[in-house]
Amino acid sequence: GKGVFQDQGDWYLFDDEEVRRASKDEAVVDNFGGAKSAYMLIYRNVQDLLNERNQNQHNQNKQSHHLDLFNKTKEHYKSALAHQRHCSLVDVTVIDTTEQTINQPKGKKTFKLWTPNNGTVKDFLKEVKKSTGLEPWQVHVMIVKTNTITRVLTEDDPIALVLLAAFDPNTSVHVHRIPSHHFETQRGSKVVSVCHCTSGIDGTLSLWGSPFFWLISKGQKPIDVVYELETALGLKIHEEIVPSISLKHLPNKSIRHGGTSFDIPEDLELVKLNWTKAHLAVVHPKEHQDRSFASQCSQQMRMG
Repeated sequence: GKGVFQDQGDWYLFDDEEVRRASKDEAVVDNFGGAKSAYMLIYRNVQDLLNERNQNQHNQNKQSHHLDLFNKTKEHYKSALAHQRHCSLVDVTVIDTTEQTINQPKGKKTFKLWTPNNGTVKDFLKEVKKSTGLEPWQVHVMIVKTNTITRVLTEDDPIALVLLAAFDPNTSVHVHRIPSHHFETQRGSKVVSVCHCTSGIDGTLSLWGSPFFWLISKGQKPIDVVYELETALGLKIHEEIVPSISLKHLPNKSIRHGGTSFDIPEDLELVKLNWTKAHLAVVHPKEHQDRSFASQCSQQMRMG
């Protein structure tokens, strides 16, 4: 039992010159026959020992936590630097459009987005999804210059087109969201992007405002939707429909002034055309544009 008690205490040397902690061997073994024999075993409270051990353990854990936190912060910082070296911060505008508010977006939000310096538009859409939750199939990526769409990008286009547009002071990057109610449609119908255009004498097209989305039902032909689109676009003068309205198939890569479009046969069902990388262009001759219509278009451009 004596050894147990001694293990719970500390030996101290007491003499006229000093008081110091001594070893067990010094007090018990070497002391016999020595000049100094004033040794005392001072017992310590067991709870104090436990508290001291717990405090030491706490300090060690705290130091370990700080070290782990430092290492994680260091790795995060290194990762952030590497990310910045491979990405660029660009301004992106997300627009929510519906056919009930043509050229008057229901929601328009601009935010900054880290965009990879290399890759395709598909990689850009992945970053858009992280920030907005929008799936790639729910949006169209467009390059806008002075309220006019100059290009609609596909997933396979190089991401450099996004970066060039973002850093050009005269252009911007728009992500147009297809209205969610379009995805609750009858089988066989399609959602198409519609552009409002005017045509010159030489056949070149000029786009007005922003594209919007429209639902084409199965079996509908050009004559079945042209009146609805004319009404939605406000193409009425003195209660009369602007004459010579036509619908054309306009590929995305042709969305620019002078873009090439294709006539749609009157007896062709619109859903049978490939609208994945194309727009439905509502075209009317430029000579039918009067002051009221020009004023209306200018207002739409400002609002878009």
